Amino acid sequence: MSPQLVYHHLAAPLYPTNSQDSLLAIRFAQPTQLASIRVIPDGVKSLAGVGQTSPARWNGRLYLNVSDAVPVNALQEAELDYEQAGWEQDYPIVMPSGITTRLLLFRSPATKLSLSVYAVATPSATAPAPLISQTQDSICPAVEDLLGLLSDGSSQHTISNALELLDVLADTTPVLEKLLDHPVAMSWLLLQPSYPPIPLMKRLLSDRRSALHPNLRHHLLPSHPLRHLVAGDTESRRTAAWTQLDNGGLHVLKDIGIGDPWQAVDDRSRLSLLLGCTEGWLYRDGQDSLDKAEQALDILDGISDASAVRYLAKALPRLVVYTRCRGSTRTLNLAQEHARTVLSALLRVASSTFAGRSCFPQAAALAEAFYLGMSISDPLRSLWTAPHSSGGPSSTLEQDHNCYERLSRFVKDPSASAVCLEATPSELLSIVAPGLLASLRSSREPPLGIVPLSSSFGGGETQASAWAGKVYSSHEFRNREGVAVASGLSRPASRHVDAYT
Repeated sequence: MSPQLVYHHLAAPLYPTNSQDSLLAIRFAQPTQLASIRVIPDGVKSLAGVGQTSPARWNGRLYLNVSDAVPVNALQEAELDYEQAGWEQDYPIVMPSGITTRLLLFRSPATKLSLSVYAVATPSATAPAPLISQTQDSICPAVEDLLGLLSDGSSQHTISNALELLDVLADTTPVLEKLLDHPVAMSWLLLQPSYPPIPLMKRLLSDRRSALHPNLRHHLLPSHPLRHLVAGDTESRRTAAWTQLDNGGLHVLKDIGIGDPWQAVDDRSRLSLLLGCTEGWLYRDGQDSLDKAEQALDILDGISDASAVRYLAKALPRLVVYTRCRGSTRTLNLAQEHARTVLSALLRVASSTFAGRSCFPQAAALAEAFYLGMSISDPLRSLWTAPHSSGGPSSTLEQDHNCYERLSRFVKDPSASAVCLEATPSELLSIVAPGLLASLRSSREPPLGIVPLSSSFGGGETQASAWAGKVYSSHEFRNREGVAVASGLSRPASRHVDAYT
């Protein structure tokens, strides 16, 4: 959820103190979880006007009275270093979930101060009124046009507006990709001082793919966490990539290759390590994990070692089926000479489920490219081409094995239920007590959602008609003349049925 504006003032009211500093006090109407403070430098256009902050450089301190403070009303403080630039300076405030404040004190030597305060939006909070009227006729410039303004030939005011718009558009459009390929804008950004940081440059450096882009990787500072992945020769970069697969290493290995697939990494070969990581990413929720798995499979597709390819013919089909179950359109890039190995691996995975979907349709789609080159009478081809009423070429034993596997995964990790189906009561009883399941299915209304046998009770005949008799609800007392006495003298009848004649 994006932060919302809770305070904005181009000329904030500053109160003098006993020292040369001034004090700004902001009281919030309700407990607020702050997200950031944004200082608008002098001459920089903001949402409601032009900033007036002066002087150009100073050091200030921020004081907050946070909830659950000990003692009560104790102030938490933080330091803020300001240096004027051609854009708004944003200072993030990290407040843990549940921690709020109702008072913000800002002490600084500033004589004029323009700033905005942003808070974490909550469902109950009402959004502030927009400071700029928006109409349907307003048109945002194209990204390419904005990037063209980032040059020494543009005014400071123009550059500031362009940077602000690009930073906003980066949340919804591929601004970073276009920026990296724009020679003029990228050159201008790289020539700017690293402090204070430009928000758009911070986005580039914090994104793995952008930071490792050829146009940016050689400009990473020594303190950047991905610096060791781009420094040194090919082998040193490859070694560093294997130690950081989850954060940038995949991008490097995709460019330079994995090297010897059987070389050991942490007591595992590079090949088995990458396969294990790929499966782990597939079992995690989220698009980022799926992207990592796809990138790892791209790397595995580039392996040419003969023994490694034979090994991949057994391991890759299952992983590719899993990616397709999560919405991918990936295919198997293996030669026809490995067809029998691939089809056997697809048979093993066809009867399972992944991400709430049956694996059989995806396995069948992948198998078609391999069994078409076989003889029509080949038994392995017949398994795929013959009709299967059960939804997959699997035996009862294989189905039971998959039920066991799904149950064991759920018991070990209940959170895995998002990608592994939970066993139904029928499946559980069919494994643990098949005799009990058969007995329950024979009842009129089986419990636990178990489907009854269709032959247990035929037709819609009621119990009374099946007994072919008449059931009385009460006895009637009659006198000798056969006249019924008052109904109040009757009594409930015992459950019985007249003889049928």
